[in-house]
Amino acid sequence: MRRIGSDRCQACVSGVAYFGQAISRSGVVMSKALWFNRTVSDDLMAILTGGGARELVELAVAEQESEPLFDLQLRRDTRGSNPVSWASLYYGLTSVLDLEERQGSVRLSAHKTHRSRGGFQEEWSDWQEPAKLDDAWPQVFAYLGRVVPTVDERWTGKEGAVHAAISSGTSDAYRIINREVSPGFTDQATKDAMMASWWQPLDESLRRGPSPEPWWPTDVTVGASPDFLAVDIGGRLAVIEAKHHSATGMIAKVPLQVGFYAKMFRTLLEEDDDALEAMEAMLRQRVALGLSRPGVLYLTRRREVVPVVAIGPKRPSKAGRERLWKVALSTSRALGDGVDPIELWYLDRQGRIEEIERPGDVV
Repeated sequence: MRRIGSDRCQACVSGVAYFGQAISRSGVVMSKALWFNRTVSDDLMAILTGGGARELVELAVAEQESEPLFDLQLRRDTRGSNPVSWASLYYGLTSVLDLEERQGSVRLSAHKTHRSRGGFQEEWSDWQEPAKLDDAWPQVFAYLGRVVPTVDERWTGKEGAVHAAISSGTSDAYRIINREVSPGFTDQATKDAMMASWWQPLDESLRRGPSPEPWWPTDVTVGASPDFLAVDIGGRLAVIEAKHHSATGMIAKVPLQVGFYAKMFRTLLEEDDDALEAMEAMLRQRVALGLSRPGVLYLTRRREVVPVVAIGPKRPSKAGRERLWKVALSTSRALGDGVDPIELWYLDRQGRIEEIERPGDVV
């Protein structure tokens, strides 16, 4: 049994859903069932490379070689006539500040909890010229200094630290394209139908598995947003779900979730001819800002997708590992064409891969 979540992310789309068709920024009707593009505007890139906003990038980059918790992610929403691009400053699993850009103007935003705890100034929320906001950056960083110590440990401990490590860009074996990633769908009916089609084979294979033990997954929630998209050293699109090594009770469900997301992005690559180019452009923007290392990693035109369970900073318990692989092997045939067998990446505290396990390694 599964529950398909209705998680809605304002950064999930790169077009507008209108009467069952996708409308591009130029107003051209597209026949794509789903699509994905989070490349941000040239204006936002310019703002992030100069002035006070550059310090947001430097804050994320400075922690890459230590035990990172800060991370900067780029977003775009092209709904409506005034597309918005923004950069989200994460601390663990929560965003503590968003820098938004629209037609050359900028503003700041944050969750109301962080605004209250950190003394966020409401005038920062007004659309304004970047030069005007430049004068406020010392106060903005004072806000960050106040709010960060108040962030709940549930956002920064365990899984939050693993997510930040993956985002840090220190690994030579993969490059992060984006975080909390969801494609856009033509409409809700299309989304529901496609998600059901991806889930059904996984659900059936789960039910045909070995006699269920008490821990066997029976109520798995899937949305439309895996933790990460990355390109691995082989040029494959890695769809990643990340867990702390201590999450024994949750690890058994992860192969189902990441397998579902891998099927979703494999369909995306088939449906959206522009998706590969968009992902590579997103990666280039991260490299240009120094958020990711330059290098030769690129997505191959074979459109290969690999589901990855990333666990760190230590190995999971013996029981956790056994449960993960029992579920993964029971559902492997349901992944379909174009999706490679699931991989288990063991990560260190900086997000570097220490070891990769594949189905053939399991005894």
